[in-house]
Amino acid sequence: MELLERLAAARTDLLAQVGRRIVGQQDVLDGILTAVFSGGHALLLGVPGLAKTL
Repeated sequence: MELLERLAAARTDLLAQVGRRIVGQQDVLDGILTAVFSGGHALLLGVPGLAKTL
């Protein structure tokens, strides 16, 4: 349970920091963090100007 609490806290902190620069992309950020925490990859698709290149 402690690991889950630490991961939840890390997720909250990361979303708060990234959310300061990337606005209105909550679903995308959740997907990226899921990929990072699970050791996977994320492919971002979309129109230019949506902060896909970080």
